[in-house]
Amino acid sequence: MKELLLKGGALMVPLLLCSIFCVALILDRLYHFIRVRRKARTFYERMVALIQREKIVEACKSARSQPGPVAAVALAALERIGGEKEKCEEAVRRIGSRELRKLERYLGGLALLAQTAPLLGLLGTVTGMIRVFMRIEAAGGATNVTLLAGGLWEAMLTTAAGLIVAVPALVASHLFEGKVEVIAAEMKEIVSVILESRTGFAAVEPAIDPAPVEDVYGI
Repeated sequence: MKELLLKGGALMVPLLLCSIFCVALILDRLYHFIRVRRKARTFYERMVALIQREKIVEACKSARSQPGPVAAVALAALERIGGEKEKCEEAVRRIGSRELRKLERYLGGLALLAQTAPLLGLLGTVTGMIRVFMRIEAAGGATNVTLLAGGLWEAMLTTAAGLIVAVPALVASHLFEGKVEVIAAEMKEIVSVILESRTGFAAVEPAIDPAPVEDVYGI
């Protein structure tokens, strides 16, 4: 491994750093989403049952004991049942936006790594090819296949390294973005169930819109 890093040139160092950051970000988001999704379906079914029976106090206790964005927006709506619909809507929007920001944290970094790593690899290949032709020129054009092949595979190392970093970063970024959209839809759904179960809030439209997610931020 050390020999490959040395032969790949100076750009192997930033690519190595990119790979470390990529693994760290993927593990962080993976842990976060596993924690958020733990017992999520059971919580939703329990919450719906409590709301349908109008056991608001028990529903609030259940939402407080459950981690994750769905429970957070459910609690925000439950605590404001019977109040002004504008205040309830604003609270749900504010808390929903905050929870979505938590879910989307570092996803931009993963997307950036997926775009940057292949470019660094390509740059390393180009600079490596330049070195190969400089050697050929220095040898007065008298070269052999071994020298040429050796220089070429060294130049291609950075391209391979860049793709090795970019592919998992790109896949993870898209998968996590899909999870965010699913959770945003669940947030909208639970708020709808809560608000529509009470006569005073029957006309309130949930403030969480999962498609696109950026709309929640007002962008």
